[in-house]
Amino acid sequence: MDPAIFRAYDVRGVYPSQVNGEVAYVLGLAFGSMVKGGKVLIGRDVRLSGPELVKYLALGLEDSGLQVYDSGVVPTPALYLGVVEEGFDGGVQVTASHNPPEWNGFKFVTGTGETISQGMGMEELRERALSLRGRKAPEREANVKRFDVTGRYIERLKGLVRPRLRLKVAVDFSNGAGSVVGKKLLQEIGVDLVPLNDVPDGRFPAHLPEPTPETTEELRRIVRKMGLD
Repeated sequence: MDPAIFRAYDVRGVYPSQVNGEVAYVLGLAFGSMVKGGKVLIGRDVRLSGPELVKYLALGLEDSGLQVYDSGVVPTPALYLGVVEEGFDGGVQVTASHNPPEWNGFKFVTGTGETISQGMGMEELRERALSLRGRKAPEREANVKRFDVTGRYIERLKGLVRPRLRLKVAVDFSNGAGSVVGKKLLQEIGVDLVPLNDVPDGRFPAHLPEPTPETTEELRRIVRKMGLD
């Protein structure tokens, strides 16, 4: 386990050299030992390494005495909302955010919605994980229960956002997890939506998920060409 994967706000590295199934299992054990309670919710983004990391993360959490619930591919804020509003004792999102597709990682959240970060538990998580490195993951399937948070997330946001005007908006979903809820949410609050790259794909075929002048050029061109709001 490379200590460099422990960052200020998450655990993140290149798959499989820095982040892999064995690392995920140890992180599950470490975080599970910090959770005050009995159940934890996990989710992931669209990266191709996600299913393997979720599998071994769940095994580690289970072996630390927790019941694991899986929300599947969801945006990170949806996972956080599910943890807090549905009474989970903790949560983990398997994601590398805007990094290139060969990266992956883990964002940890407590039952009260506090993220594990520098000065807020990351040092403890790092110490516990490094003390457990070398622990081998068992070859079995975890007893994971399915738990949907996307419907709850969409309804929660619909209650917060009520546009006064019918807007015409283009959204570049970057083939990411945002497309799982974004299209439905925007259409249901009355937005005339022009979706771009809205098929979830962990290879990120259109462009990298990092919002830069280069990767947002198509979006800017469509907004100008169609005269969108």
